[in-house]
Amino acid sequence: MLARVAEGFEPRIPSLADRITTRVRSEVDELSTLNTPELWEAHRRLTVESRRAQYRHLLNGRQLPDGCPNPDAEAIRLATYGGLSLSGVLHAYRIGHDVSLEAWLDSVDALELSTGDREACTRAIVRFTLEYNDRLVRLLETEYEVERKRVQGRADQYRLRTMRDLIEGVTDRADGLNYDLNLEHVGLIAWGDLTEEAIRRIAKSLDVREVHALAPDGLCWAWLGTQSFENGRRQALRQLELPPGTAVAIGQPSPGVAGFGQTHRQAGAAQVIAARRPQPVTLYEDVALEALGLQDAYAAREFVSDALAGLDGDDKRSRQLRETLEVYFRSEQNAAATAAALRVHDATVGRRLAEVERLTGRRVNQRRAELETALRLRSLL
Repeated sequence: MLARVAEGFEPRIPSLADRITTRVRSEVDELSTLNTPELWEAHRRLTVESRRAQYRHLLNGRQLPDGCPNPDAEAIRLATYGGLSLSGVLHAYRIGHDVSLEAWLDSVDALELSTGDREACTRAIVRFTLEYNDRLVRLLETEYEVERKRVQGRADQYRLRTMRDLIEGVTDRADGLNYDLNLEHVGLIAWGDLTEEAIRRIAKSLDVREVHALAPDGLCWAWLGTQSFENGRRQALRQLELPPGTAVAIGQPSPGVAGFGQTHRQAGAAQVIAARRPQPVTLYEDVALEALGLQDAYAAREFVSDALAGLDGDDKRSRQLRETLEVYFRSEQNAAATAAALRVHDATVGRRLAEVERLTGRRVNQRRAELETALRLRSLL
């Protein structure tokens, strides 16, 4: 019976991770100024993995973890980088526990059970989650102290803290960075095998200054600086040749101290998209719409569900209708061009569009913005 509950819980994990991340951002005061999209995306990913670890422990005879599960240990490393106190860490985890328990109980409610079985199942789930959470809290406390002592006083930690303070507007000084904040900056976030080498190679090819540091979650933060990023340099960013296994996300050129943080946040937003749709180079200007939509992934899921009501399924017909819509919009809403691209008859496109309108209850040509945005977000969610 509990295995059936677990089967119902597992598909809910991505959505509950979005809810947890949204609540942590708004309810944990220490994180209210943390405006680095790539780190929030790391939080969401680790939350998914943490909840899956709990799910596996339930399936494995409700055994409790002996040591801190890997995603939770990684989350502690992320928290200590951000200077989050232990009380802040535990506050964030309490939010996660509350949301997860609600999802577990929803999974129980979704089953057709007798009254007695439902009560027994609910008691077992509540008991397991409480015991699991108590054990996890003790493991997190130990892990936090170990990690805090490990990074205390390290030069690279000081360098990262300076960069973070500049991004968040806490300081306007680049002490120890050997970098001119008065330049025009382009923020980059690199990840993969040879990130530092890639940054140095990019800076040399563009004849610009650079500053970089290894950041949490396997990322490398970097800024390129020059008096002006004219069109030639901007075009060169699109045509970067990177070492195999390395990728970069790139913000738009922005000047001065404020621009140092702005272009990094844009690079972070582009990295969130690139993590879900991998390619070697992702420019913020090409994914700004998706980045805006994913600032609140939970709200984005609700928007997609509403905008694509009736054709959001994974069945063959729903996929066919979404593909037709995507090609129709790319073809500037030209049915003949859509038919040619899909290699179907013009009348087939007309029937499919009519079916979309019947399912959604709205005219396609009057709702292009909503439908196209929903389609673009759905591919990421």
